[in-house]
Order: sequence, then structure tokens, then C-alpha cells
Amino acid sequence: MSFALSRPTAGILTSLTAVAALCAAPAVPAVAAPVLTAAAFGAPNETVHGIDFWTQPYGNYCGPTTAAMILSQGDAKAPSVYGLAARIGLRRDVGGTYRTEMKTMLETGGHRWQVTSSGDPGRLLDTVRRNISGNQAWRSAVAVGFRGRITGHVNGRYFTYPQSVDHWIAITGWDTAGRNVLVHDPVAGRPGWGNVPSSYWIGVDRIPGLKTWVHRA
Repeated sequence: MSFALSRPTAGILTSLTAVAALCAAPAVPAVAAPVLTAAAFGAPNETVHGIDFWTQPYGNYCGPTTAAMILSQGDAKAPSVYGLAARIGLRRDVGGTYRTEMKTMLETGGHRWQVTSSGDPGRLLDTVRRNISGNQAWRSAVAVGFRGRITGHVNGRYFTYPQSVDHWIAITGWDTAGRNVLVHDPVAGRPGWGNVPSSYWIGVDRIPGLKTWVHRA
């Protein structure tokens, strides 16, 4: 499930046990957990519609799975998770997805994408706002790489990652009255990660170890 910022530390999870715990059979769409809607915050929201959800098939395939979800927006012929992984030479349980490789995968959709390397959640939120509800003719989700352990609540139910990891997620919406973002999380449905929802709202300031994001240029 790892992302990587530089070649020497590519794809390192917290432990080898983490790799084993996350590896299982090839992916099928996850059974959706209850989703906290923006209405629960009492606020309007802007979201990207038409994005499919997929569970990452292997422990280090969060990058290709995130890219596949983003590219699925309104495109029945979007590349598969496995096709995107092959494009960057990613093998099962070996290595992770570098930020430049995320850009490469997303650009298979025919548009230019940009890498931003920053730990500033306010800057990320500005990017999300521009990509999802700016003046441009298109709307697009944002791929976000972080290192840490997400915790949150969905419909009153607490959830948490069982460990700290390097990970990619897709941000597909934002709360126009606050600083909450809508996440599609490819780890949902993985063995040992059953309490993680497929989609949830979280404060942008609560994304741990924010490192990088890739967005439409």
C-alpha cells in the first residue's frame, strides 16, 4: 500500500508483517461501508461524480488503485489497476509508487498532471477546491500520498488503521463550509483492515504525515 518519495526508500512499509497482512487475492470492488455524508456536518459540499471504488489487490498497490479510481471518472475504458501497475513496472509486494510514477499513471488519461510536494494541509485544500469546483470546465479528484495512521468516525462508528503506513488515497470532494475532504481509500476491504470505510469525510488537517499530492495541471 506504499507510496515513495525517493528511490532509496521506495515502498517501505512499517514492517514486513504489514506487507503480509495486506496481501491477498486479486481485487474486486469493496463492499461499501457506511459513508458519512457532508449533510452530517450540516454543510454543503462539492464532489467529483462517477468515480468507481476499488480495493487494492496487493499490499503495495495503493498507488495504481488510486490512479485507476481517479481515471474511472466517466470513462468506461479507463486503464485497469494491473495495467497501470505494469506501466510503472510495479510488481506484487515489491516497492511502491513514487510521486512521479503517480503522475505518469494519471497522464494515461490524456491530460497533464502536476506533482506538489508539501506537508501543508491548507495548500492541499486549496488544490482540492481548484480541481473540484474551480472555474475550469472539468472536475478532477486529487491523489494524495502520506505516511501515518488515519483515524475517524463514520455514522458514529470509530475506525482506525491498524498500523502506520505509507499510502495513497483519492480525495474526491470537499466541504464548502469547512476543512473536511471526502476520501476514497483503496485499503478498505483488505484483510485486517475491515473497519476502514471505502469512503469517508475527514478534516484535511487530520491526514497524518502529509507528503505529496498529484493533481490536474
